[in-house]
Amino acid sequence: MERGRTQILYNFLPGALAEHEDFGMSRVISVELDPQVDVNQRALLNLVDDYVRRWEFDGRAFHQGYPTNRLNPAAFAIGRPNRVLMEPFPSSFSCARCGYTAKLVSLKRRRARPGMCPRCQGALGRMTVVQVHNCGALQELSFPDEYDSRYRGHDLRLFNPGRTRDARWYSLTSSKELGGLRMWPCDCGYSKAKPDEKFQRQVEAKEPTNHLAHVLPFLNFDKEQESLLISLEKSSEGLLLAKLWGLLPGKVREVLAKKQPSPEVQQLLEELRQVAPERARAMEALMKDDPSSQALSEVSRLTAGAIIGPPSRHLVEHAILEDTSELTTPAMAAARWSTLGGFDTGSYLQEFEQVRGLLGFGNVRLISNFRIALAAIGYTRVSRDPQRSMLRAFPAVDGKTPIYCVPTETEAIWFQLDPTSVLRWLVRNGLAPKESQGAEAWAELWRLGLRGGAFHASQDEAPTLVYTLLHTISHLMMQHIVWSGFAPESIGEYLLPETLGLILYANRYAASKIGGLTTLFEQQLPYWLEEVHQDGRNCIYDPLCAEEGGSCVGCTHLEHNCIDFNHRLSRLVLYGGSHPVYGQLRGFWEP
Repeated sequence: MERGRTQILYNFLPGALAEHEDFGMSRVISVELDPQVDVNQRALLNLVDDYVRRWEFDGRAFHQGYPTNRLNPAAFAIGRPNRVLMEPFPSSFSCARCGYTAKLVSLKRRRARPGMCPRCQGALGRMTVVQVHNCGALQELSFPDEYDSRYRGHDLRLFNPGRTRDARWYSLTSSKELGGLRMWPCDCGYSKAKPDEKFQRQVEAKEPTNHLAHVLPFLNFDKEQESLLISLEKSSEGLLLAKLWGLLPGKVREVLAKKQPSPEVQQLLEELRQVAPERARAMEALMKDDPSSQALSEVSRLTAGAIIGPPSRHLVEHAILEDTSELTTPAMAAARWSTLGGFDTGSYLQEFEQVRGLLGFGNVRLISNFRIALAAIGYTRVSRDPQRSMLRAFPAVDGKTPIYCVPTETEAIWFQLDPTSVLRWLVRNGLAPKESQGAEAWAELWRLGLRGGAFHASQDEAPTLVYTLLHTISHLMMQHIVWSGFAPESIGEYLLPETLGLILYANRYAASKIGGLTTLFEQQLPYWLEEVHQDGRNCIYDPLCAEEGGSCVGCTHLEHNCIDFNHRLSRLVLYGGSHPVYGQLRGFWEP
C-alpha cells in the first residue's frame, strides 16, 4: 500500500486507525524514520517546547512521553516518515448474514473457520466500533458477556444503525434486547484530574477524532544564519527590533558580521598588524564604524532601556525572512508584467494601494523560496483542545521521542499589518493611551505586550486582540483563496504576531511548484483582497453567530490547517459589534 509522506503525517502515524487494502481496518504500530532530513533542529525543538507547554496548566502537565529537557536534540529521533507497519484492529467480528458478533478468542474457542460465522456459515467482517478516551487510550468494544454474568454463553448481536448512541445489543440465544453500549470510565490520571470527562466514548473506527495528529509548520532556516542572529545575546533583540521598526537599513546578518568578525577575518587582521600596522588600524576603525549604534540607541530610548535577553523565535524568523527570501513587491510584479504588454500597471497599483489602505496593511510581498517544514510531534484523541485532551508523544524509537518531518520549499504571500493602523484601532477600543506613527507606534505596541511570542498564553487584552485580528484575517483570506486555483485545504498559515505578520503558503511537499499564489499575487491581488474585505462580514448563521462571538463553521472556521484549532477568531474585531468577552468593539476595518 503506497502513501505519500504528507499522507503519513496526517493519517498513518503510530496509534492511528486506517483502512488497509488487504486486511481492512488496522492500527498503525510504528513508522520507520529516515534520519537523512535537512531540518533546523533548534527551530523545531523551540517550537515543540512552546507547543507542549500549552498542555501545562493548573499545576499539572497534561502530556505524556516527552523528555524533561525538550530543547535537547539528543532526546529526540528526528527524520522523514518512511515505511508504515500496521496490525489488524479491532479483533472483533460480526456476521453479515445473521449478525452474530464475537471476539477472536471466542471464535477460536468455537473452532470457527477463518472468515466464516460458526452459526450460519456467513461471512465475518471486522467490527467498526471502538472505545476512545481524552487521555489518548484506544480499546476494543466491551461485550455484555464480559461485564454481566447473565449473558455468558449467549450468542450476541450488535445492531448498529450508524450512530453509536442508537446501537443496541441483542442476544441471539434468548432473542432479547440487552441494552445500548455501556459507558465505561477510564482509570487514568486524566480522569482523576477531570472527573467530568472520565468516561470513554464508543465511536466508529473511521471517526477522524479517534486520532488527531498534531502537525506543526515551522520555518526551516539555515542553522548558521539563525545562530548568527542570536549570538549577541542581549544586544541582538534590540538589533532585530531596530530592523523590524524600520530603524536599521540593510541586512541584519551583514551588520552582525561587522559587529562580530569571523575567526578568518580576525586572523587576517592579526597578520596585517605584523606587516602594516597603520593599515590594520585603519581597517579596524572602519569595521568599528557601526551603523547599528544609532539604531540601537533609538530602540533603547523608545523602550526605556528595557531590552533584555535573546530575541524571541518570531523576531529571528522575521529577520531571516527579510535577509534570505526572494521577495517581490506588487510594484516589482507590475513592472515585470508591463514589459509583456496588455497590462495596465498604473491602474493595478492604484487599486492595490487603495485596498491596502482599506485593510490596514503595510508590506505585502511574495516569497518565491519559502522554506517550511511540517513536523508531527504527537497526537490526541477526541479533541485537539489542550483543555480537553492529553497530548501524547509517539512511541519511543531507540529510547528517543520521535518527530516525523517533511521539509519543502514553496511559494508564499507575506502580509504585515501597519503598526500605526493597529495602534489606532487599540486606542479606539480603549486599550492604548494614544496614537503614534512609525517606530513610535511599534514601541507602543511593544510596551502593550506584543513581544515574546507566547501569544497563546497571554491574558492581556491588547496582545490577545491583535492575535485574534491577525488570525481572523488569515482565515478569511484562506476562505477566498480560490482566486489562486487552490482550495483552502491546500493553503497553510503561519503567524508572526510579534511582527504583525501572517504568511499564507502553498501546502506543497513535492518537488514542483504550481505557481498559483504567484499568479494570484501578480495579477489578482487587489481584487482578491477587496473580495475578502466585502464578503468577510457575512455568515450564514447570523445573527446568532454575531451574538455569540462572530466565529463559527459558517464564516471563519477551517476544516484543515489551522495552527490554533479555530480558537481566537472573530469577525467582530474587523467589523465591530458586541463581543461576549471583550464587550463593544470597534472594528479594524470600520471607517
